[in-house]
Amino acid sequence: MKMVEVMDGGYDVVAYKRYLGEIEPRLPDGARSFMCNAWHYDPGHHHCPHDSWVKHLLVREISSGRRHELRHLQIEAKFLGAYHDGTFTLTYDGVENYSFNSSADTAVSTLASGHSDWHVDEMLLEGSGAVTHEVLFHSKAVWKITCRDVVYRWSAALPE
Repeated sequence: MKMVEVMDGGYDVVAYKRYLGEIEPRLPDGARSFMCNAWHYDPGHHHCPHDSWVKHLLVREISSGRRHELRHLQIEAKFLGAYHDGTFTLTYDGVENYSFNSSADTAVSTLASGHSDWHVDEMLLEGSGAVTHEVLFHSKAVWKITCRDVVYRWSAALPE
């Protein structure tokens, strides 16, 4: 995390929100809609990603062209919302770079419990116009994805 300060189990997003205000007009549409929404850092809001759980992660290599020679990467991550009343999907299009890391000291607990829950995230605007989205999980696992845009979609859970 470059901008969000993680401290004593919590996080301070004051400086990061200032940065978001500065870059907001230059963010791709999907990234702006996701990161600049008032609910994004409001853990009381059901759409907030904080404390959500990973359901699946898909990395796709999409091809086109006569010989399928034109290729690009897309990553889809689906999460169970923190209140378990819906899911959300993040679709990263035009992926330029990605990494998924788990620290060695948490590897055993991560294997037993998955990634654990989403702790905090930030998105940085790159000089090329791409965005880098970094997510830190409570297990200390970190996802870092650089892409052209990211789209957030919320789906309410169906009543049982």
